[in-house]
Amino acid sequence: MGEEPACWSRRGSEQLAAADRGGPALPHANRDAAALVLPYWRSGMMLMGYSFSLLTRWPWPEVDGRAASVNVFWDLVTARADCDLVAARVCRGLVAAWWRPDPALVAVFYPAAAERGPPPAAVDSERWLTVPVAPPLPPDGCIFLLETSGRRHITPREWCTVESAASAHPSMLVVLLAAAPRLRRSALTDRLLERNNIILARLDFGSLFADTLFERWYQSRAVLRSPWPAVHMSDAVRVAVLLHHGGIYLDTDVIVRRSLAALDDGAGLESERAVASGVLKFSRDSAVPRLLASCLTEGYDPYNWGHNGPGVVTKVLIEGCGLRDPPLTITHCGNYTIYGRQCFYAIPWENWSLFLELDARDAVLERVNARTCLAEQYCPWSLQQGGADF
Repeated sequence: MGEEPACWSRRGSEQLAAADRGGPALPHANRDAAALVLPYWRSGMMLMGYSFSLLTRWPWPEVDGRAASVNVFWDLVTARADCDLVAARVCRGLVAAWWRPDPALVAVFYPAAAERGPPPAAVDSERWLTVPVAPPLPPDGCIFLLETSGRRHITPREWCTVESAASAHPSMLVVLLAAAPRLRRSALTDRLLERNNIILARLDFGSLFADTLFERWYQSRAVLRSPWPAVHMSDAVRVAVLLHHGGIYLDTDVIVRRSLAALDDGAGLESERAVASGVLKFSRDSAVPRLLASCLTEGYDPYNWGHNGPGVVTKVLIEGCGLRDPPLTITHCGNYTIYGRQCFYAIPWENWSLFLELDARDAVLERVNARTCLAEQYCPWSLQQGGADF
């Protein structure tokens, strides 16, 4: 890989944006208000579990030289782990019973139902950009980015990923697939879409999943049971895109510093225990996307944020390499490579707060082997046009 990592993944982009606005820092770029709700439900239920568990351990007064048999509780709950498991199952049951998906998101994922409503009003083309249908795309010749929530605007930081990827790969198409039928126009969107290797295209979930392993999963609407539907839909879409077209997938909080075209197929470690799904590269004839699709659809867990993304990628790649126990390291497995952390995730997502600490600036730049602000160098137009919103 050389001394300089191929790219620096900034998995805290949405957290930074939220913190800049004085809002809460979220564990990921969650698109829906639903993501704000479950952590509090889960915390409450787990707190109940811990409280009950601690109650069984309380030093009750002794009677006849031994603890009073209020430890009847302890007879019912033999270990704190058991109690925690009960609380987690109760939490899951409550979510399954009471959870209702956002109707707006349902219309994004399953637009056929929404299209039976009244015809849309005329679009102001000066303010809104109609997202076109994707043209025929060359196999293994594209870099894909996704916006799966139906949000009507792309942030300057997300455009930074597009700009940096396009600059590093002048001979490849950078394709931003957006679920929204229209996006808000700006000088930044117009400027970047003038480049001959950047394409904005409509993300048609039904067509993408048709005749693939995802078709029954999509039709079952299992993703709507998730508190993180946009995140889990993104997990599925990135695999389906690689299944159809091959190429490179990037999260929209990545800055690309040099070309990824010459890299072997593969993904990168984000820790000694996990392979991340924020940067994926697989050719269309690779068996890996099909294995990922099979693993995700057969073992889909709507109540686990990371199981269907990094969890699936980790399981498939390390089993394909015959690896068993951590710590995981850079590994070549014939048809693909598991890259070391320094390649894509020099700053682990658990340390996202480093990006908010002015005193940590020099340390961060040193860890990503950079001398100056990465955005100034790799996406200057997005930084300039984004202004205070960047």
